[in-house]
Amino acid sequence: MRKTWLLAGILGLACLSGLSHADTVYLLNGGVIEGRVTRKDGKVYIEKPDGIVIIPEDQIDYIEPKRTILDDYEDRLKEIAKKADGQGESYAQLGQWCAENKLKNQTQFSLKKALELDPDNATARTALGYAKYDGRWMTLDEINQVRGLVKHKESWVTPEAKSDLEKLEAATKYENAKAENERLRLQRAEAELQAANAKADAALAETEALREQYKYRDGYGGYGGVVYVRPGGGHKPPVEKPVVLGPGDRATITDANPINGTKYTKPDGTSAKVLTIYREGAPPVTRPLYGEAPQIIDPNAPPAPKK
Repeated sequence: MRKTWLLAGILGLACLSGLSHADTVYLLNGGVIEGRVTRKDGKVYIEKPDGIVIIPEDQIDYIEPKRTILDDYEDRLKEIAKKADGQGESYAQLGQWCAENKLKNQTQFSLKKALELDPDNATARTALGYAKYDGRWMTLDEINQVRGLVKHKESWVTPEAKSDLEKLEAATKYENAKAENERLRLQRAEAELQAANAKADAALAETEALREQYKYRDGYGGYGGVVYVRPGGGHKPPVEKPVVLGPGDRATITDANPINGTKYTKPDGTSAKVLTIYREGAPPVTRPLYGEAPQIIDPNAPPAPKK
């Protein structure tokens, strides 16, 4: 690590109000900063064209002196100060030179100094954005105001044009808002329709699944058809249709199939009764009862005795 006498010599003799020679400052982390150095309270102040950088002294490796654009600027200031006359134009030209070298603060100082010494200096006035109108130096905004124009956003227009533009913008804003509201309404309607379709599809799928799971056929067309039984869990089982017997028919309800002894179970796990229809000249027909026992209507039965 190199430590040179420059750090102790140049920084030690410098103060915040008096700048030393321009330097290149080499930092311990490998960084390099160019500027004019001063020292105060253990810190190094590096003046650059765009501002001042403050670095703790113990983060600096060494400093290499050399000229910067600020040295050139100060030399030009000294030359102007030696002139007995014509300083206004000299400051104006210095302002242009500063602008070309991106010395923002120095540009403003030089041009304004030129106008202090020579208020009619065309170079400084033009550089600061002035133009001569009706024999006076004015900014472009001032010229437009004199011409009767008004500002609309970034443009200068006639009052009538501004009024028309504002009306057009208001109408456009209204139409855009209206179109956006309509777009949102259609979006909501589409979402609601999709949700309704999804709900209907789910309900249909659930219904079809239940129909397929709990349906059976009694095999006896005269006493029903397809019967659907819903699962348990609080659902009331369906009521079987009444059974109307024909002449000579007989019906029984038993715990098992009287023909082959088969027993049936309801979807809720309980035992199902078995309805058997006996008809003359035909084999008996049986079917399990997955709902409540049906009413059996037998026209052949004797009337109940009167009480």
